[in-house]
Parts: sequence; C-alpha cells; structure tokens
Amino acid sequence: MKKLLVAVTSIAALYLQAATPPSGSNRLRELVVFPELNLTFNFGMSFQGGEFVVNDGTTPGTEISRLRQALKRRPDNIGLLLRLGVLLGKNDETNASQICWRKAERLARNRIAAQPQDGLALTELGEALWQLDKDAEAEHDYRQAVLVSSNDWRCWVGLGSFLASEPFGLMFPKNLRDQVGASLQAPPPEVLDYRPPREAFQRAQTSLREASRYFDRAITLAPAEPEVSLHRAGYMSVSNWENCFFQHFRTGRNIDSTQLAAALLSPETIANLQKAADLNPKNYKFVSLAAYFTYFGALLQAHWPAHATVQTLPDKARRSIRIAMTRLENLSHSPDKHTAAAALENLGFLQMAFHNLPAARSDFRRSVTLDPTRDTAWDLLLATMLRSASPEKLVSLCEARLKYKDSERNHLFLAKALVREEKWSKAAAQAEIAAKLETNNVVPPLLMAAIALKQSAQASYLTTAAVYMKQVYFMLQKMPAGKEKTDRVREFSLDCAIYNALSNHPDLTKDWANQVLKGFPNDETAKKILEALH
Repeated sequence: MKKLLVAVTSIAALYLQAATPPSGSNRLRELVVFPELNLTFNFGMSFQGGEFVVNDGTTPGTEISRLRQALKRRPDNIGLLLRLGVLLGKNDETNASQICWRKAERLARNRIAAQPQDGLALTELGEALWQLDKDAEAEHDYRQAVLVSSNDWRCWVGLGSFLASEPFGLMFPKNLRDQVGASLQAPPPEVLDYRPPREAFQRAQTSLREASRYFDRAITLAPAEPEVSLHRAGYMSVSNWENCFFQHFRTGRNIDSTQLAAALLSPETIANLQKAADLNPKNYKFVSLAAYFTYFGALLQAHWPAHATVQTLPDKARRSIRIAMTRLENLSHSPDKHTAAAALENLGFLQMAFHNLPAARSDFRRSVTLDPTRDTAWDLLLATMLRSASPEKLVSLCEARLKYKDSERNHLFLAKALVREEKWSKAAAQAEIAAKLETNNVVPPLLMAAIALKQSAQASYLTTAAVYMKQVYFMLQKMPAGKEKTDRVREFSLDCAIYNALSNHPDLTKDWANQVLKGFPNDETAKKILEALH
C-alpha cells in the first residue's frame, strides 16, 4: 500500500498544473466507476445471542438505536442488553458490546442472589457468560436453569441453543471459525481440508444430539407457543447444516451448495416455521418467513426448475403460500399503521421473490405511504425500479424519501440518481452534503472523484478528482478488512487507472488496472481501460 500512496500523491502534485487530456479520453470517461450503494435485503433466520431471530431487513444501526431507546425506559432489562451487545459486536463496536454483556452478567447475578430459583435469570446469565467467552461457566448456568425451572421452555431452548452451537465452533481453530457460518456457500478449502481433534469432534456430535432432546422438551412444555416452533425450526436448520460437516469429516464426502441448501431448507424446518405462523397468524415476520422457506424449499425439491412460479408449485406448497399472502394482505388493512406498513413490506418482498415486480412495487409504495420511516421498504422500492424506471422517476423517488429522512445515505441515493440524469453539479452537491453528515464514510469522496472524472473534458476537474482520490486513499487505509473494503479498493483503483490515462501516464494506468485484475481476473472495466490505451 506504500506504493499506492506514492502514486496518488504524485497524481495530485502533477495535475495541480492541469495537463491537457489526451485524445480518445471520451472513451475513458465512459468507463468511470461510481461506488455501488448497498440495497441488499437480509431476510431469514439467524442465531444471535443464544436465540434464533427473524431477520426482516432492519439495518443494524436502526435496531441498535431502537434498543438503546428501549433501554432508557427499561435500563435493567437483561434481554435487551444481551441483544444490543450482539448487534454492537456485529457492528464492530467491540468495547460497547463488552460493556453490555458485563452489565447483563451483573444484573443477572443480582437477580439470582435475590431469587436463586429464577431459571430465566440463570439462562440469561449463561448467555452473558457465553458472549464473554466463559463457556464452562455458561454451560453450568444453562444446566442449572433447567434444574430449578424445569417447566420453563425458555430455559430448555437456551441450553439447547448453546449445545447446538458452541461445541461445533470449538472443533475449529480461531483462524477458521469466522469462515464457518450457516449459509448456502460451500466452505473454503482450508475449512474442508481441516480435521478436528477426535475429542472435540465427538463432543460436538454428542452435544447436537443432546440439544435435540431439549428442543423436543420445550415443544412438549409449550406446544401452543409460536416462539418455541421458531426456535426449533432454527435448530433443525443448524443441526442439518452441521451434520453435513460431520459426514464430511467422517467420510470425506464433499460439501456443496445444493447439499447445504437441502439442510437449511429441510422439510422439518419448514414444518416448524409453518406451525409458528399458524399459532400466531398476525405475526407478519413468522408468516412471511414460513412462505419464503416454503417457496424455496419446493423449488429445491423440484431441482430448481426454470421459469418456476407459485402456480407451478405442488398443491401443498401453493396452498400454504396463498394462505400466507392472504394473512399479510389482511394485516395490511390493520388500523395500526406500523403493522399495516410492515405487512406490506413483507408482502412486497415475497412478491419480489416470486418475480412479480409490479405487485412488489405497489406493496412497497403503500408501505412507505403508511409509514415513511421504513427504510427497508424504501430500499426495496428503489431496487424494483432501478432497471425499468426513467432517471427522472428515480430522482423523484429519492427526493421524496429525503423529505422524510435527511440522512447521509439518502443524500447518496439522490446523488446516484442525479448521476443517471447526468446532472453532475447537482449530484456532486448531494455527495458533498453526505460527506459532511458522515465524515468517516469513504463513499461520498469516492463518488465526488468519479463525478469530477466524468467532467474532465475541462482540465480543472482532473485537479478536483485528484484531491478527492487522495482523500479516499487515506480513508481506505483505515477501513477494516472485509468485502466492503475490497469493493471500494476496486472502484478506487479503476478510477485511478482512468485518472492516469486522462493525465498521459499510461504506465501508471497499466499498474492500476493490472492490480485490479490480480484480484478480479475477469474484471471487464479493467480490461477495457487497458484496451483504450491502444
């Protein structure tokens, strides 16, 4: 990265003198790369802080703010503290997450001191200790909880969740644990080539079987409790997924994405999700999650047929999905606007999954009309319009959103929409506002550099681009490793290649473009930049 710094610094110094762009530069300006904005919607189940929860697309920042507000009203709520700690940890706020877990531990111990037979407090203490990497103490408290509160299903779910998760993770060394997570992606070679110690391998299998008995016990204790069915659905997905690894380690059988999909979308998982939805048909999260798993489970069973629709599914799956859609439509007429808007957001997402974009757009519009604070509905509405709507309609949508929430992210969306209209000055102005609202975000200066390159037919804009690119470089140095950094480095490097080409530095252009091709061998933009030099 030192070489990177020297290159960027020299760019800024050279072109404060504003060289004349070479001929053929229009072709290069057409290749300018604008930073992508994330419209990913995270929908499904995840294991967070000792429990399975439904991911409904709410951003971590939004949920963190909500939990902090709730804790102002209920500062001694251990469950809220545990959930906040997990989200802060996922948001790379490690110190803040540790503070939450230590406070939760202290509150749980105080409650147990006052009421030694409080099984739920023991379960919450176990969860806090688990998050603090005190596994032996955590397991002791989880087991103590089911002894003193043997009729509380939450205690059995807590112990079952711990046993289904922690021993499996401990089979792997620390450097591999982050690469082992329940997903449809095949594990990397270093995970598949690893062989766990015999004792750890046996303990993980034994613990998973034991966990199964405890989830069954929870179902027996509370057969009408929808949360129990949700947790058992999560357990079934995780246990099937872990069994793929156990079989691999025993027999050497490879693990592929189809096998993992079959594990996560198993009939047992779907049956438990449908039961949770049936037990609480007004819970839009449960209803939509059951329909989503049912749809993709049916597609998996049919070996992913081309052009599949809900109408082409087997009768049982089709009926189940229709019931779910009817429930969500009924909830969309709730007098509670928050409930109605949330139901519409979930209904729209299902329509997207079923490839019915016109219906999805209609549902998302109704959702944000009822509740303009729903960021996910706004995101998904924008996502459904990106390929078909005119630039003017995208600008109109982003302007409407900005009226309801003046945020850095919404200014960036408007800036990107204005880029589509080729209204460079207005786009740059929105990016500049975003940069002032969030000074640590690399996207605004990266966007402003790209806008300047687009206008570099006037040589002064090359100087402007150099200033922003130098700023981006130093910000990239501070970014934590991960996919976003990789993506931003690629965008930055491609624009640096274009900058150097426009500035009559073909050798530096080749260096930047070839650097991208090392990480992305099939990168078409990098290849086109090199072709433009000839």
